[in-house]
Amino acid sequence: MSLGTCIARCLCVVLGAGVGVAQAAAVDALAGGPGGGLRVDRLSKGDLRIWRAIVEVVADGDPSGVPRSPTLRRLWDWAHGSTHVLHVEMVPPSRLAAGMAGVFRVESSDPAGRRHVAVIRLCPSNIERGKAAPSPDAVLAFVRFDGLTEGERYAEVLAHELAHAEYSLESPERLAELEAAQTAIAEAFSRSARGAKPSYEELVRRCEKPLAVLAAGEAHAESVEAVVLRELASNVRPPLTVGRRR
Repeated sequence: MSLGTCIARCLCVVLGAGVGVAQAAAVDALAGGPGGGLRVDRLSKGDLRIWRAIVEVVADGDPSGVPRSPTLRRLWDWAHGSTHVLHVEMVPPSRLAAGMAGVFRVESSDPAGRRHVAVIRLCPSNIERGKAAPSPDAVLAFVRFDGLTEGERYAEVLAHELAHAEYSLESPERLAELEAAQTAIAEAFSRSARGAKPSYEELVRRCEKPLAVLAAGEAHAESVEAVVLRELASNVRPPLTVGRRR
């Protein structure tokens, strides 16, 4: 894996009540709360059509109330009831690194660790067009999107980014470590741009430890995503058509 590819993958993370099967929970999720939790006020009317499809996947369960994807539901419950603010945006491919389906970014950190503000950005075009094939750079061996409908694809990517959010925001020490790693990588490239360019080997050496920190977070998010994929694919539902954005 090239250094650029490794950095792009690792920088996938740049730093109310849970959903039930009742329709009221889905409506509440669409509206967003005044405090912490998931916020969708940055979404357009067209984006909200996609968000509704995600909500349906999260809320889906059997007649007894057992969720179709317990892992996805747990992440949703955590995010929706969190004291942290998690904005959701849907962006064009130009806003993300080539081919990326989503990204998690911390917008502002609370020194007390109680109310960080972050954003999850999803790229509809890349999610819709992404091929169900194993990535040669994946930390874990799983086939992203394999056997999923369009709405389920969005839910899978959201699960990945929610895993990043929980991993980062629930541990002040881990968030500080991730932010330090990102700063170290940015400074390494900044120094190389200002002066004599270091060799590839030297740049790799400078970035080795901070990249390992970011790679650990990415491995965690991929492991969670793989579980969500298995849960959704093993409980097949009729295809859900997502309304196109206008």
